[in-house]
Amino acid sequence: MNNTPYWIMLPSREKDSDAYISGIAEELIINSIRLDTGKYVNYSLINTYLNLGDTPYERIIDVLESGGANGIALNKKTKGIFEKLELNNIQYFDTKVIDKKKEISLDEWYLANIIGLVDCIDYENSELVLSDDKSRIEFIDSLSFHNQKIIDSKLEIFRLDNFSPIIITSDRVRKEIISNNIIGFEFILPEDFDL
Repeated sequence: MNNTPYWIMLPSREKDSDAYISGIAEELIINSIRLDTGKYVNYSLINTYLNLGDTPYERIIDVLESGGANGIALNKKTKGIFEKLELNNIQYFDTKVIDKKKEISLDEWYLANIIGLVDCIDYENSELVLSDDKSRIEFIDSLSFHNQKIIDSKLEIFRLDNFSPIIITSDRVRKEIISNNIIGFEFILPEDFDL
């Protein structure tokens, strides 16, 4: 049984037939902005569009797989749950989700930028492959955290300082997402995570 109150949270399609985002929002590219660094973006994104992938889909879920630089693409319902949980370290940008094939535009979608980096990896109990100079993580077979460092950060959702594409969340956040039937996140125990 998992004794850790922290989970790796990945935007993920539940079924291969679920819609997903293709490419990176042009406004992010033009302005050299990434929403997967764990840092506040001091820029107003005002004309952001995300395109659905070309593969035919059966449904549009609450959180769309979108590639790291886009941050997390989520709908109004999901944003409302994060706000209800008072997760104050998330920066939201209005966006439109475009389906070019069906010629429709979906409003009330957001790009979420998770702000906060926590250096909490327990290197002795994790299974990692580091670069030759030990400055970055190249592969992950299993993770272990120093939970006290997470507790000290007072964040319930954040990115790993040593590997910012990975989002960590508390069990409270995970339970709220599951109980509200939000589709589009996968939760993985740190010890079961590999990359």
